[in-house]
Amino acid sequence: MAFQVLGDKMQSQNNYATKEDLKKLATKEGLERVAVQVARNTVETLSLKEEMKGVHRKPDYIVEAVTDIIGELKNNKSEKAAISSALDRHENRLDNHEKRISALEK
Repeated sequence: MAFQVLGDKMQSQNNYATKEDLKKLATKEGLERVAVQVARNTVETLSLKEEMKGVHRKPDYIVEAVTDIIGELKNNKSEKAAISSALDRHENRLDNHEKRISALEK
């Protein structure tokens, strides 16, 4: 497969390099351009790999956040049940006090 060097970009072609193509690329300048492009591609590849690591971590953060929220909802549900039970007991006591006061007033 041959590569055509155009400024800072290299384009792949579907035909094979001829001897003339190799002579053009085999110059010091051509090899330097290829080396620069390889270095740029390497840096871009490493940068993309780092970005992908971050993308793979994000679902973990989302799962952890949802798990924390579910835990808080369960705690709130338990607290609500405890408060409701305490209210029922207080209402029963008030009813008992009202009955006693009514009995005493008679």
